[in-house]
Amino acid sequence: MPKQKKNHFVGRGIIQFWGNHNGQVIYWEKNDQGILEPRNPKSVHNVEYLYANWDVNGNRDMHAEEALAAEIDNEAPVQVRKILRAYPDIVPIPDSQRAFLARLVVRTVLRNPVILDRLTNAPISRFIRGLFRIKRWLNRKRLPDAAYEKLGRDRVLIGEMVSKFVTIDIEERVREFSAKRFAFLVPSNEASNFILGAQPFFMNPSMLSNTKGKERMSDAFCGVVIHPRMLVAIFDDHEEDEIIIASQEDMNRINGLFVKYSSSVVMVTPNDLEGAWYKPHGLEEGEEIYNLTVKDL
Repeated sequence: MPKQKKNHFVGRGIIQFWGNHNGQVIYWEKNDQGILEPRNPKSVHNVEYLYANWDVNGNRDMHAEEALAAEIDNEAPVQVRKILRAYPDIVPIPDSQRAFLARLVVRTVLRNPVILDRLTNAPISRFIRGLFRIKRWLNRKRLPDAAYEKLGRDRVLIGEMVSKFVTIDIEERVREFSAKRFAFLVPSNEASNFILGAQPFFMNPSMLSNTKGKERMSDAFCGVVIHPRMLVAIFDDHEEDEIIIASQEDMNRINGLFVKYSSSVVMVTPNDLEGAWYKPHGLEEGEEIYNLTVKDL
């Protein structure tokens, strides 16, 4: 998987909400000093071919990409618009919508570049790649593998492994997640937008402790941003669904965390990260914070 594709794992149906009037989705890349710089102001997120692999004749196999599109990517903007039109009358969430949102969260977890990197670097990945290598050898018989010659053996085998992983059966997990508490995090009217970064993300939403008591201070959720003004979160309990209004202070912390774990981010405007911050790796318990710096277009 080429570097520029690794962070483009949010489905086409979701990422379109960050596009400008020309449909362009511009992203900022984090340099060695942690400063976010626009990679190419005229470029568009290339969300095609994320999980493509290649057959022994060197032809691109789009099975995984097409399967994800049919399962969730094509339906995602329909569901998001339905939620936005019904807001604020969106809780409790109906069963059919719960199932879709749970599926979206689980699939996004599996598509996370951090998860995929861990998968491809795990010791068992050598064994899995070996199985795919044998399968390709049987398919091509005595003919050369055109994909190996064109792209290199490791890239081809990793592509096969990732394509299988992002489309594995998740029905049991969807049922499990559907039974949990859902919440929609919505920025207050004066607060900035959500950015797209390395999501979904497990985090402790400390702003909840003021409204629900001390027992909520250790609460944590798996969140996926589905629109610049909305994040859907699944909590590991069975309380009632809810809408949570995030202040500018909350948005500074949440967006800062997304940047912390991302090599590139997408935003509606660089102003969305004004005031955003995070605590450096290994110093999460300390007082030191890192204030984000963004270069405008």
